[in-house]
Amino acid sequence: MDPRDVERYLHDRIPLARAVGACVKRIDADGACLEAPLAPNLNHRGTAFGGSLSVLGVLAGWVVVYVGLRRDDVDAHLVIQRHEVDFTAPARDRLTAWAPAPGAAAWGTFRRTLNRRRRARLDVGCELRSAGRDVGRCWGRYVALGFDG
Repeated sequence: MDPRDVERYLHDRIPLARAVGACVKRIDADGACLEAPLAPNLNHRGTAFGGSLSVLGVLAGWVVVYVGLRRDDVDAHLVIQRHEVDFTAPARDRLTAWAPAPGAAAWGTFRRTLNRRRRARLDVGCELRSAGRDVGRCWGRYVALGFDG
């Protein structure tokens, strides 16, 4: 999928993506990379607000699963069920979230479960960076809910 199309979809359907300035920089078989400027995401200390970094991580993981479902021509509702984040350093520049694509085995189990039960869960990790340095890690559990036709 074209990153610009996915970015438009996010901005149209998830207003918070637009509010934090999220842009989809890369989508490929390896994963998804989203970025956001620091300015609209500042906290009272002049660094990135943790909630903004968290949102960017949720969105990066969501994009990985969304694009995988589209690639497999699966129409399903996709939601986040759980999200955890660990912040390791303050972010003082442009924010980046990199969500690696799940391995073939995890994706295969996810797809088989979705086909059989019409719902499936998939965990996706994400690296958070700013100015070329690690500022945190997060993971999310995404749930796909299949349509009954």
